[in-house]
Amino acid sequence: MNFTDKTAVVTGGASGIGAATVRRFAAAGAKVAILDRDIALGSKLAAELGAQVRAFEVDVARPEAVEAALEQVVNAFGRIDAVVSCAGVRSACSIEKMSYAEWQRVMDINLSPSFYVIKAAAPYMKAVGGGSVVLIASTAAKHLSLHGGANYTTAKAGMLGLARQAAFELAPDRIRVNVVCPGPVQTAMSAKSTWPVEKMIPLGERIQADDVAAAVLFLCSEDARMCTGTTLDVDGGFLLANGVDHATYFSKRDRP
Repeated sequence: MNFTDKTAVVTGGASGIGAATVRRFAAAGAKVAILDRDIALGSKLAAELGAQVRAFEVDVARPEAVEAALEQVVNAFGRIDAVVSCAGVRSACSIEKMSYAEWQRVMDINLSPSFYVIKAAAPYMKAVGGGSVVLIASTAAKHLSLHGGANYTTAKAGMLGLARQAAFELAPDRIRVNVVCPGPVQTAMSAKSTWPVEKMIPLGERIQADDVAAAVLFLCSEDARMCTGTTLDVDGGFLLANGVDHATYFSKRDRP
């Protein structure tokens, strides 16, 4: 996958899955714009990767800030070919204890920015003959969240509907929109969790951020030119297992 002369935008690109995606794009020859509130961390990553990567401070919960940031990206790099919507937060409140403000906070960061960035980037992609958008959702969109609450699960499920609608509407302009749904990813945040997720993943280990980044680059590449409105699960079999570990499964039947 060669992204030479292409420009990729990654929201939430300063850390976690976003940073892994930035690294993958840069290694594939792309110019990369990191959009993140943590400009210090984003700038550190950009300095590490070289002049082809730049960090832009932006609060993705504000549509006008997203529009301004993408204008800055085009001024700096000349074009936008790929957008990855990766910014997000978690909230572990139960429904009974969740305030209305906490519900809205997660919606404002985990769902609405994907719409903002699609709307703002579409004209720039159309101008260069098309492009690719990838939304980073979660297996919570199809199941439930082990680490988050109802607001997190709902926001991630909303991304699937947004992607389907956007994929259809933008197809005439050769703009593809797809979703990656990671399972339990090994991050600093998940390291604090007490859930025995390794036993819930048939492949036996947590997903790494780079595993998700690899799927993102595939969906942004020409190899996926006929993929739009699709969802790619990167979960080690988490969804298909549905909470059943191998020991329990094979204890109920004869193993060959």
